[in-house]
Amino acid sequence: MRIVRNGVNPNMEDVLGVLTDEARIGILIRLADGMRSVGELTEMLENDFSSTSRKLRRLRECGLVNLHANKSNHYYSLSEYITIKFQKKNQMIEIRIHNREDEMIRIIRHRDHLVY
Repeated sequence: MRIVRNGVNPNMEDVLGVLTDEARIGILIRLADGMRSVGELTEMLENDFSSTSRKLRRLRECGLVNLHANKSNHYYSLSEYITIKFQKKNQMIEIRIHNREDEMIRIIRHRDHLVY
């Protein structure tokens, strides 16, 4: 399997726009557990395949996920620019995104609310 990295340094304005979509955040959270195929993510999100593919393409364009490909399958993983932490006790998810210029975005999701 080869990794297809686009080498994009995340632009924080683009990242904020991408993270306004709950489904994209859901994809990132599921990728925190490891590499997943488009089909697996589609099932987990109870979404259609083409919509999931579009969301993954946008996340890749922003530098938040990496594409791993072989002849017949595409898998995605989190890029080195993103860290996700879970706190099950108080239902919090923290997403940290940084770039090469050491700019950082910290997003906290507490139950169903996002805090930037």
